[in-house]
Parts: sequence; C-alpha cells; structure tokens
Amino acid sequence: MRIEFQIPECFHFSLKTILFSAILAALFLMLGAPDDAAKVMTAVYVGLAIMAAVAAFNLVWVLLSLAWVSLAGLVSRWLSRAGLSFSSARKSGRRTVEYTDPFR
Repeated sequence: MRIEFQIPECFHFSLKTILFSAILAALFLMLGAPDDAAKVMTAVYVGLAIMAAVAAFNLVWVLLSLAWVSLAGLVSRWLSRAGLSFSSARKSGRRTVEYTDPFR
C-alpha cells in the first residue's frame, strides 16, 4: 500500500504571514502606546502572539492531514479484508478511486 502525503500549502506561506502580521501589528499598536518602551514591548508581544497563532494553526492542519491519511489507510485495510481492492490514481488532475470485486 502506498500513501502519498503532501505538506499543506499553509507551510509555504507561514513565514510571510508571520512577518507581515507582526509588522502590521507593530505599526498599529505603536500608534496608541504611551511611551517608546511600551510601544516596543507591545509590538514584540503581539508579534509573538501572531507567530504562536500561525504555528498552532499549522500544527492543527498537519495533525488533521495525518488523521485523514490514517483513516484512508484503515479504510483500505478494511476493504482488502472484505475482498475488495482499493487503488488510487491521478487522471487529468483529479484523484479517482476504483473498487474491484474479485468475485465478479
């Protein structure tokens, strides 16, 4: 059995998202802070909070992807025990699933 796993696209944009969000948050929060030290610390804390949120989203995305792959493996195993074969192939950019009954 061959299982293909692709890294979610959110990983490709994580660094850009973190940097862009941190810069925007720093700019907006620096406008309302009372003094320079508070502005800097507020920008740092907001940037860290945004980075943590993006990292948590990526972690949840990967865990859900792994759960989906595991579920597909279980279904494939159950089908093979029932005498059915499970194969997947790419045709014209779409994933097709074929079930073959060996008793026909």
